Amino acid sequence: MAAEAARQTGLPIAVNLTYKYTRDRKTGAEVYRTDWGHTAGDLLDILAGGEFSGGVNLLDHIELLGLNCGAEPERPEHTGMPYAISGVRQLRQALAARGVVGKRFMAYPNAGLPRLDKDRKTTHYPHSPEEMAARAGDLLAEGAYLIGGCCGTTPAHIRALRAAVDAAV
Repeated sequence: MAAEAARQTGLPIAVNLTYKYTRDRKTGAEVYRTDWGHTAGDLLDILAGGEFSGGVNLLDHIELLGLNCGAEPERPEHTGMPYAISGVRQLRQALAARGVVGKRFMAYPNAGLPRLDKDRKTTHYPHSPEEMAARAGDLLAEGAYLIGGCCGTTPAHIRALRAAVDAAV
C-alpha cells in the first residue's frame, strides 16, 4: 500500500480518492463510493486496520484526507463543488463516527462534467471560475483545509478559488 511506503519516509502523507454517487438502499442516504464500492468509512477502516502495514495504524500517520474529480455522468449535480462539499462532509462524519480528531481535509473538484462544443471537436467544462469560487465558503465550512482543482479547472479557476478562500478566512 502506498500509504505504508510513504509512512516509512517520515514525510507528511495525504490520501485522496475519487468517489461516485450511490444511494443507500436501506436509509436512502447519499453515499459516495469508489469504483470498488468503498465508502469514506471503509477507507478509514482499511488505513486503521493495519492489514497492509504489518499491524501499524496508518490513519495515525495520515495528515490530509480528501477527494478529487468526481465526474458523475448520470448525476451532474454530483460533480464539481457540490461533489467536493458532500465528499468532505462524508469524510468528516466518518472520522467523527470513529472518534478520530485532528485530521485535515483536501478537495480537488472538477469544473463539472465535460461537454463537447457544437463543432464536436472541443471539450468545455460548464462550471466557471466564479461559480466554483461562490461555493468555496461552503467547502471551507465542511472542513476543507486545502482546495485545488481537477479536470477542467484552469489558472483562472484557481485564482478565483484563492480569492474566495482569502476573503473567507
